[in-house]
Amino acid sequence: MVKALHVARQLVLLAAAEEEPEYLSHLRLQKLLYYVQAWSLVNRDRPMFPEKIEAWAHGPVVSDLYTTFATYGDGPIPLGIARGEQIELDDEDKDFVASVWEAFKDYSAVSLRKMIHQEAPWLDARKGLGPADRCSNEITPEAMRAYFATEVA
Repeated sequence: MVKALHVARQLVLLAAAEEEPEYLSHLRLQKLLYYVQAWSLVNRDRPMFPEKIEAWAHGPVVSDLYTTFATYGDGPIPLGIARGEQIELDDEDKDFVASVWEAFKDYSAVSLRKMIHQEAPWLDARKGLGPADRCSNEITPEAMRAYFATEVA
């Protein structure tokens, strides 16, 4: 299993490799990490990375990576964050991340957030909380697997 940081760097490389409708922001990256994890659980029967995903107000967040990318705010994450460091993904993992990127690359950060805010894993993890309430509840792998398995069927 690889680290979420390596998956994030791979997403930065993929985003930089082509013309996009919207740049890769921190908000958009966090949502893409959530979908990489969810689809890995369903399609490969294993998590992509071990870090937990929390149900924050604006959607899922890999909190271990928050400070790494928060410095870019709403702006684009520069390609330099992915260069110069070894991205420890094998070809199968890179191909899988690329497949999720292909499926979601046309969605903006806002549209990803809207989608996720209608999905059971995020909603259930935030049950009883207001829209802006702070939350560190985990969106569990089991919840993601159960929900997204029905999306594939």
